[in-house]
This record gives sequence, structure tokens and C-alpha cells, in this order.
Amino acid sequence: MKLAWSTLIILFVCFTLSAVAQSDTAYQSRPVEIIATRLTVTDLNAPVSVSVIDRARIQTATQLLSPHEVLHGVPGVFALNPNNFAQDLRISIRGFGARAAFGIRGIRVFTDGIPEGTPDGQVDVDNLDMGVVRQVEVVRGAASGLYGNAAGGVIYLTTENPVTRKPLIEFQAAAGSFGYQRYQLKIGQQVGKLQYLLSGAHQTSRGYRDWSRMSNLILNGKLIYQPRPGRKLSLLANFGDSPRADDPGALTADAARQDPRAAGANNLLFETGEAVRQYRLGATYEQTWQRKHQVQITTFHTSRRLRNRLAIASNGFGDLQRQYQGLYLNYQFTGKIENWPYRLKAGIDADAQADTRQRFAYIADTTSGKTRYLQGNQVLHQLETFRSLGFYLLQEIQPLEQLTVTLTGRFDNLNLQSADRYLNDGDQSGKRHFTRLNPSIGINYRVTPSVALYGNYANTYETPSLNELSNNPAGTGGFNPALSPQEAQSLEIGCKGFLQMTKSGKGVKFDLAIFQIESKNDLAPYQIEGQPGKTYFRNIGQTRRRGIEIGASYPLARFLKIQATHTFSDFTFKKYLVNTTDYSGKFMPGIPRNSTQLELRYTGAKGLFFNLQTGIVQKVYANDANSAFAAGYKLINLRIGKNIKWHQLSLEPYLGLNNITDASYMANVQLNAANDRFFEPGAGIFGRIVIKIMMNDE
Repeated sequence: MKLAWSTLIILFVCFTLSAVAQSDTAYQSRPVEIIATRLTVTDLNAPVSVSVIDRARIQTATQLLSPHEVLHGVPGVFALNPNNFAQDLRISIRGFGARAAFGIRGIRVFTDGIPEGTPDGQVDVDNLDMGVVRQVEVVRGAASGLYGNAAGGVIYLTTENPVTRKPLIEFQAAAGSFGYQRYQLKIGQQVGKLQYLLSGAHQTSRGYRDWSRMSNLILNGKLIYQPRPGRKLSLLANFGDSPRADDPGALTADAARQDPRAAGANNLLFETGEAVRQYRLGATYEQTWQRKHQVQITTFHTSRRLRNRLAIASNGFGDLQRQYQGLYLNYQFTGKIENWPYRLKAGIDADAQADTRQRFAYIADTTSGKTRYLQGNQVLHQLETFRSLGFYLLQEIQPLEQLTVTLTGRFDNLNLQSADRYLNDGDQSGKRHFTRLNPSIGINYRVTPSVALYGNYANTYETPSLNELSNNPAGTGGFNPALSPQEAQSLEIGCKGFLQMTKSGKGVKFDLAIFQIESKNDLAPYQIEGQPGKTYFRNIGQTRRRGIEIGASYPLARFLKIQATHTFSDFTFKKYLVNTTDYSGKFMPGIPRNSTQLELRYTGAKGLFFNLQTGIVQKVYANDANSAFAAGYKLINLRIGKNIKWHQLSLEPYLGLNNITDASYMANVQLNAANDRFFEPGAGIFGRIVIKIMMNDE
């Protein structure tokens, strides 16, 4: 569908709904505060597509292993690989992030204002504990004007703030199929002007597939001190230790059908997987005076050590030591220009990343009577740095009571450097330098108090990550000189709000958006025959993304609500030539054309709750030629439990069943994989029993 016709349809729908909503002009929509947009707004006033997930949906009857379950039902978001902890969860928003070889790419992820990712755009969430998260905001679409490099979307997580004057204690124990176990303990309290929250979570699983064991420990600490109104200091600490995350690898289509639980032969031979340990400390200071001026300072330091094993004899053993720190400063003014409400926010983001990357060949060891492959001779050693300095200016003006205009401009200066420490094949040090100015504009028009029409235009860019640059298909060190940053222009229009259906306030909350994104130099993954599991990257000439996102929720009864979302994605290569092969006109792999999520949720007055989810996903192409694909599937999940309260004690047991029809599907698709090993089968029926105990004297 062409954007012009889609725009007319949205305008027609929006004004039709507005006309109906006029029947109750006294109604005011229930606001949800959004902070991911940097200028705090309510969800209805935001000039972008944004979805908000609250604490009840995050922490009630969910597995809490990763954000995967939490993001269920967010339109425009597609997630793969929730159960391979060696490669980490892959999330895409409007196609950004679909190409990731591992982890999350093209999307910025923050926890309490501290980035989970690095300035080069790589995000790993293996140290993220969803058991302490109280709100998740998902900004769908271009955000480079807000956050700079690799901001095709934003996921912003806010953790719990203890506000009780007496100790809060919460313990959770879970056990399930495939050896799944999880234990969590949280304690928190407010003591005068001081609040603290401490938490620890340990989880293990032997996995659905062979060679897919995992084990990790996550510790979090949060301290908030408010000496007086308008001043706040927050201290954050995080430790994650994942000593084992096995990687069963991908299979061919035939092998996946014959034995979906099998691991790749070379993955077993080389015992592929990773071990990760990460520390992070962060602090934020906020001060407000005269209700017009606000200053915020955030600083953090992250240290990460990763050792991984790939199924490649020549250079499959990797050792990465990463140091990453940042300093963010911003000032906000709230006032008026003439008689128009006006807000301004100006800031500086400074980030520095230093990776010491080493690779080694394997050496066969037979001393135990069984051949094992151990760390052998060094084949690569280089120090890689990524430094970024960004300046941004946001302005929001309200020329009419119903109309808000937001203007954003951001300039980024990026410096990348590789210093070769392995000189056996010569000095292959290199440098890259990029500068980028990204403007954007957003408009929000409140057609009625409960319905808003919005639109935005934005530029985005994304540099290759240090890992993508260092994976040089020439087989040498340094950076791949053929890779360039990708650039895109995004146009979006949408309508959102609340349509009251009855005098008692019952109605439909809805969100409808269409977008078109034109890009060039998209970074596409590929593998080389004989090197399965190792991913290289190349630039695509031009791509076009067109999409429609629809979401709605409606209370069927007092305690029963239904929610439905649908995403239509028409993502194609406009110009894409590899040697003599032309992929122009092909559908972009890694994303389904259509996906639908349905959810029925019951929360009874006597503590009984259940949640029935259905996900319907069309086929996902596995390569640029569209000659291989993962078939479409339907998954049904069920949660049922009860909250039992006795004095100051709450007990919440529940039973969860995933994939209750035992459907066959692919949980991950490795794009353009070598030897046709594209597919990682998903788990069959998966059950778990959870008991949560909460105690609070207030």
C-alpha cells in the first residue's frame, strides 16, 4: 500500500473515531508518563509511536529470563533467539536489528538512564534482571535525533523504587521443563531521605536442545538519596556472571525436521559457547529550581570480559576485554514564548569504548583419551576504540492548546581506531572517522481530549560495530575497509487514543501507525563456506520499509481484558547487487510480512488470574535470495495462578505452559548462513511452576 493512500486512510479513521469520541468530551485519557523521549510527555501527547508495559505485565506470571516475554504483543517489534543464551536475544523494531549476528543491533536500550549497549551500537542483555523492572517503554521508529548512533528504536527500562518505610522482602522460586530453575531475592526500604533496593537472581537450564546449558547470576543495587525537594542522587550497581552458555548452533532444514533437539556436529566437536562476566557502576544527579530549570548529570563505567568458542578451527577461540564509560549532561528549561508553552532541552553525550580483542586457533588435546580442542596459537590481537561525542537540542512548543510541535537536532562526532598488536602478518592498524547531523520534527494534534493524531519525520544513521568491522573477510586484522555507515529517512503518521463505549468509562484503547523508511548502505550479514557461525557484513545499495502497526485493548468484563496487535511489514531491497547476483526486489530476511498477537487476561477480585496468549507469525526468509525460509507458526501460551494474602504476607503460586500445542517452529534464523545451516528449532511444550512470596509490614 502506498504511503499517500495509507495516510488518507489513517486520517479518515482518526477523525471518524474522534467524532464518536466527542459524545463524551468530559473524558480525559488515562496518562502514562514517557521518559524515553527525553522531554517527558504522556503517551497520548508523544509525537511518536510508543508502547508502555507496566509492572504487573512484566512481573506477573512471566519467566523473567529476558525481555522476550515482556515485549510480547508490542506492534512493530519482532524477537528471535530467546533461548540461546550464547548468542543472546535478538530484537528488531521495524526491521532495525534483524541483521544482528548476536545480541541486539540498531536499537538503543537503557536501564534507569544507563545504556545497556556500547556506543558502537552493540547491545547484550545477559546481565539484565527483568524481576526488578517496573516499566518498559518502546519507542518504535527513528530516534537518532535523540540518542545518536544505532537508534532505529529505543527500549527504556525503569527499575523499582522502594517507597516503604518498613522492609520489603520478596522471594521467588521457579522450576520447569528442561532443567529450568530460577531463584530471586529482593529487599528494599525507605529510611528517611534514603531509599535502597537490593536484588539477586540465579537461573540455570540444561536447555531444550543438546549442548544448550546455561547458568547465570545477576546482582543489582539501587540507592536513592533526596536531601531536599528538587534534588536527587541515584547510585546504581550491577554484576552479571554467566560462566556457561552453550551454543548448539544452527541446522539445515532437513536436520531440523529430523531431530530438532540435535546440536550441530561442529558445535559439539568444538564445544561452542561463551562465558561472560560484567560489572557496572552508575550515578545520576538531578536538580530542579524555580520549577523552570533542571540539570541532570549521569556517569557510568562498565567492565566486561567475554570468552567464546566458535566452530572454526583456524580462529574460533575468542577473548574480549571491554571497558566502557560515559558522561551525559543536560539542561532543561520550561516556560513560555509569548503566551505559548515552551520547553527546551540541550545536552552532551560523551562515550568511550575500548576493546582488547584476541583470537586463537584451536589445538587438539588427546591426553585424556578423548580429543578436545583447547586454546592454541594467537592469530589476532588488537586494541579497538570507539569514541563518540554528541550534542543535541530538543524544543517543544505549543502554539495551540491542541497542537504540539517538537523539533530535534543532534550532531555526532565519532572516532574509531584499531591498533594492531599482532604483527606477524604486518601492522594492520586503521582509523575511521564519521560526523553526522540528524534533524527531526514531530507534530501531535489532540483532535479530542482522548484522541490524538501525530506524525514525524527523522533521519537516522548507524555505523558498523567494532565487532562487525574487525570481522574482515580478507582474513587479516584491522577494520574491514569496505563497510560504510547506513543512513535512513523515516516518515510516520498515526492515530492513538481511547474510544469510550459506555457511560461507565468502558472503551477501547487503540494505536494505529503507518510508516515508510528509505535507507542506503544497510549492513547485511553473510557467512563464508567452511566458516559456519562466523558472520561478516557488507553494505546494501538501497532498501525500502513500509509498514502498518495496529494495537487495541478492550475490557470484555470487569476483570477480563482482550488485547490484539497486528504488524504488516513490506520490507524490500530496492538496489542490491552482489558480484553478478541481483537481489533487487527481494523481501528482506529475518522479518515476517505479517504477525498477529492476541491476549486474553483475567485478574479476579479474589486473586485468581490467568493469561492466554496466541502468536501467529508468517514465514521468515533466511537469505537474501529468498530461497530458504522458516515456515510460519502459531504458538499458544497459558499462565494461571492465584495471589493469596494473609496479614502482611502475600503468596503467589502459578503454573505456566508455553507452546501448549507442541507446535514445531524456528526460534532463530541465522541470515545468509554457510552450508544452509539457517535454523535453530524452538522448544516444544514447556511447563514451569513458580512460587513468589512477598512480605511488607505496610
